[in-house]
Amino acid sequence: MTEAHDEDRPAPGPTPDELERVAEPATVRRAPRYRAFALTGAALAVLAAVVTVLVVPRSDDATVGTGTVLAVLVVVAAALGALVGAAVAVVVERAGRAR
Repeated sequence: MTEAHDEDRPAPGPTPDELERVAEPATVRRAPRYRAFALTGAALAVLAAVVTVLVVPRSDDATVGTGTVLAVLVVVAAALGALVGAAVAVVVERAGRAR
């Protein structure tokens, strides 16, 4: 009867002496999430592009519509913002490695 009860119990873990003998010290590397940095940079740049299009006055003889200007600025700003965000992530990672 006690044998069946012992089989249900999980095997005990290693002893502290055994752990100390086999364990290797490790360091945790905390790297930034590049996607989050790039998306944040792109979002901020798109927001800046939208504000710029809304704030800057248009001339009366403009041959291109506001929507076209907004579309081009949003695409260019998103690409540049993502690049800047990724560059910031690289700088943050290198600064973290230096410590």
